Amino acid sequence: MAKRKIVLSIQSKGNIEIEQVTNLGKDVFGTLAKFKLWLETPNFALGNIKPIEIITNSNGREKLINELTRINHGILL
Repeated sequence: MAKRKIVLSIQSKGNIEIEQVTNLGKDVFGTLAKFKLWLETPNFALGNIKPIEIITNSNGREKLINELTRINHGILL
């Protein structure tokens, strides 16, 4: 039972982080539709990969939050 709680805890943390990325993305781009377009567009600052490709892991979500924060502050590469 302890392993299941750990797995559920990790999944919950991932869901919360994805929600944080999504909320920040909506704030930066103004709409969910524009944020989704950004997620599907290869990004030079992320090594020309689509942001959606790295949202599934914690490291990737951290990179997305950093990139969205830079965009929000007008710091573009």
